[in-house]
Amino acid sequence: MGCILPGPFEYELLADGHLAVTLLRCVGRISRGDLRNRPTNAGPEVATPGGQLLGRHHFELALLPGAADHLEVARWADVFCHPLAPAPNGLAAPPKLSGRPTEMVSALRRVGGRAQLRTYDLATFKIEERWLE
Repeated sequence: MGCILPGPFEYELLADGHLAVTLLRCVGRISRGDLRNRPTNAGPEVATPGGQLLGRHHFELALLPGAADHLEVARWADVFCHPLAPAPNGLAAPPKLSGRPTEMVSALRRVGGRAQLRTYDLATFKIEERWLE
């Protein structure tokens, strides 16, 4: 099961196969030691008086129940969290990628009048930059 959240959210796969997602933390303290499901503090018991996020909020998340592995989740996360945008003007042709299924486009931009392509590999975490013109 994959869960994609565009932001610093948390999720946990529970023992019964359900997924628990934390969207908002509206707390009076960072941690509490008097909870039934956790007998000790998970962090400092520090007051957070401004931690209440009252009002309406909008969240988007995606679930991938049949994801083959973490690479598939990462590819879909990139699509979900970073929608397509127009390429820089004046490219003679679309940039060619290596063809590796784990290669992702990180940036396609103009720098000093030249087009630059930056990619990264989900399997090796290697980042490559090259000039297209």
